[in-house]
Amino acid sequence: MSAGHHPPLRAATYNIHGWRGPDNRLAPERIFRVIAALDADILALQEVISPQKAGAPCSLREVAAELGYHVTFGQTLLRADTRYGNGLLSRIRPDRVERHDLSVPGREPRGALECRFSFNGRTVKTVTTHLGLRRKERADQMRRLTPLVAENSADATLLMGDFNDWFAWSGLRRDLHALAGRQPAPRTFPAPRPFLSLDRILVMPKQRLASLSALRGAGTAGASDHLPLLAEVALD
Repeated sequence: MSAGHHPPLRAATYNIHGWRGPDNRLAPERIFRVIAALDADILALQEVISPQKAGAPCSLREVAAELGYHVTFGQTLLRADTRYGNGLLSRIRPDRVERHDLSVPGREPRGALECRFSFNGRTVKTVTTHLGLRRKERADQMRRLTPLVAENSADATLLMGDFNDWFAWSGLRRDLHALAGRQPAPRTFPAPRPFLSLDRILVMPKQRLASLSALRGAGTAGASDHLPLLAEVALD
């Protein structure tokens, strides 16, 4: 390896379905194994249930303690003593964190979690989100996300999450292409036999995207109803 050269940043996104697999059984240890197999520097999580009671299972604190991650949480709902929303696991602590409300009246609260990092002298901005189930809801959320993601003060910007985008000809897909250019969209849902590209990692500028794939094996078919996506992002 030449002087000054660094390996690509490993970034992943994963809808963990409240720690439940396609069998609807609560089994966080299956998710833990998949997260360990991803070996990501940055990992965006959706549908995270994180109890606040000490010793309660399935908290992000468990993941951090077991796998050596820093946890940043983007709460969208509070249920008794349990938080629900988006999460970000990272090998290093973010320099800056902002939480953005993407909620639409009458629909489930949604949000975006924005973090900035310094990796080997490069600035990386990540935006983690989980868009709504209805077309107009997603269109409204995308309008609010676009200026946030298009702001290009970072060396690399990553938009990651579950976009609930079921159709290849959708308006949301056109908006994503206009924002970031055409980028790969591996199939991730349903995990046992995926045929829909619900989850996305978009890298800007897109020339920094070195590879993108859905992780198969490592128990991914039974851990959640989504497969995780893993990208390598060139920062040199």
